[in-house]
Amino acid sequence: MVAMLQMSWVRRRVVRFAVLAVGVLCSAVLVAQNRDVPQEPGPTTVGRLGGSQPTFRTGVTLVSTDVVVRDDDGLFIPDLGRDDFRVFEDGIEQEIASLVLVHGG
Repeated sequence: MVAMLQMSWVRRRVVRFAVLAVGVLCSAVLVAQNRDVPQEPGPTTVGRLGGSQPTFRTGVTLVSTDVVVRDDDGLFIPDLGRDDFRVFEDGIEQEIASLVLVHGG
């Protein structure tokens, strides 16, 4: 009788250990699978995807416009440079990135 109780106790212990081992193994497999799938960036993870170096997103708006400068007699003045112009938008001076003389036409 005592031997049968001990066998029953050993079986329960082996079964519990087996169930625990299978659970740990399944958890490890699921965790390993989730590491391979890149996460979708959220509002707090933008810039942290590449590791320790952040990524900065920027934008530039370039507006191109033609300007024809004439004197008081209506004659074209061709020898003006970048420093001879000031461009304002809504009262704020804008940077002139490029100035190209197009002669003719």
